[in-house]
Amino acid sequence: MSRLLAVLLCLPLLATASSDLKDTTALEAACSGLPKQASQLRDNDQRQRFVICRDIAVLQHAGKVIYGDLKRLERLYNEHQYEALERIIRQELTYVLRELKTQSAVMQSLKLQPGEGVWVQPGRWAFDVDGNGQIEVWERHLLAIPKRGHQTPLLAAPSNDEAYYQAEHNLDARFQVDQSDVQWALAYHQFAQGVLELVLSYDIHWDAPFERILELKSPQGVARAHQQVLAGLKTSDALRTSLLAETDDAAEWIPNPKQKQTVFPLPMDEQTFQTWKTLFDHVIPAWSGQTLLIATEKDDGLLATLAEFCPTSQGIDIAAVFHKPVRYPFALEKQAAQQALSRQVCRAVDSKHPASQLFAFLTEYVAQQDKNPDVPSMAFLRHLYWVN
Repeated sequence: MSRLLAVLLCLPLLATASSDLKDTTALEAACSGLPKQASQLRDNDQRQRFVICRDIAVLQHAGKVIYGDLKRLERLYNEHQYEALERIIRQELTYVLRELKTQSAVMQSLKLQPGEGVWVQPGRWAFDVDGNGQIEVWERHLLAIPKRGHQTPLLAAPSNDEAYYQAEHNLDARFQVDQSDVQWALAYHQFAQGVLELVLSYDIHWDAPFERILELKSPQGVARAHQQVLAGLKTSDALRTSLLAETDDAAEWIPNPKQKQTVFPLPMDEQTFQTWKTLFDHVIPAWSGQTLLIATEKDDGLLATLAEFCPTSQGIDIAAVFHKPVRYPFALEKQAAQQALSRQVCRAVDSKHPASQLFAFLTEYVAQQDKNPDVPSMAFLRHLYWVN
């Protein structure tokens, strides 16, 4: 009787034990037997595994389309079968968007207690990405974490050089997921949803004149894109606050300045967190339309170009750009289209809608980075990629 009682008392502990995804075998075991529907997930361990496994499945699906079906897509394009080509592309993007929404909903429901996070070692996960039935070097190390430091990012296709991964990556990097890491992943999913919503909101007319190649299909989709990116920004800002509140220091992913036991590839010092806060103090109000963008001649980028359409003493309302989308975006090279856009999205700077200082902050930040010999080129890009 006493033994039976001991077993019964241990059952809750066994049910809540954190999974250890230490290699491909463990990953495959963790993914097998999971419920097909998110509503059927019974605990936080299953929810975490569900997100990881479904995201990898999406990656494999996309890889098969990109690599395995590329010749078929090229043939459709060369044979001018544009409707069939667009139908396939839209179908695949819709699938990815649907999956990201599902995974995001699961992550939003996750409220991890200390010690509930799964253990992950992504540098030891190997899976077939392109669907050719083989696992090449780049597929064995696709999710490998770069070694910690200020390296210049490699902007190239995945390498098939084993020596490169051994030299530049921490293949044994291992950490335990916590609530902040869930927010980190959620922000990426929300940003990706915003991009996909925007792309799916337009039709492509391959044989039309240049200014009419892209045509608005769904104004509601463009508005959803704006809201998803805004949600991602707010999640990322909440992540920053959550990280700073952490007091433990064991097997961390993205750390705060006081946490040293981490495999995150970028140093995250106090200045990084202050820059993160200041940037989002400018970005979130601007993206929400609470502040207006005014560009100068030295400012660059798409938003700066749009802001130049506004008359003197007016700024661009980014929210209006998405909630009053133009029908033919490529027609904005024409002055008449620019004037029509300015009437829709430009508004006077006043006390309720002050001028944003985003461009000024970015200009000063880049200038300071350029003066620092210890910071490699494209460091800002690397922070955007890893910290979102």
